[in-house]
Amino acid sequence: MRLRVERQGQGADLVLLHGWGMNTGVWEGLPAGFAARVREHRIALPGHGGSPLGAGPATLVDWADACLAAAPERAVWAGWSLGGLLALAAALRAPERVDQALREALADDLGAAEVAAGDEGVARRVEQGQDEDQGRRRDERQRPGAP
Repeated sequence: MRLRVERQGQGADLVLLHGWGMNTGVWEGLPAGFAARVREHRIALPGHGGSPLGAGPATLVDWADACLAAAPERAVWAGWSLGGLLALAAALRAPERVDQALREALADDLGAAEVAAGDEGVARRVEQGQDEDQGRRRDERQRPGAP
């Protein structure tokens, strides 16, 4: 799957990943002089902002791999909510390509156990290669009589 990427600025590479149900416009509030210091790579996540969703179910790792394919060879990664999880997943999958993973509002995407476990809980979840909550919701939708 080929993701849509908006690139602007010059300087050190910075990958920006928005959250679920958002698009790259969430990064419009960055300071005006920001692009003079960094080269932004605003990646639209699968099924968001002009990027294709892809065929069939996908895991968090599948999405991280798609983001890695769209990203520069080495960069700082920043993500909001789901984008933060993807930045961490990318860092675990290709540590040589992620200088640093910054995340914002990540707790909204995690269950209480992962929040209590901190980054170790997030790392375990990413290493499993799936979002268990999404898997449960998908299973519930497939039950007879489910909406």
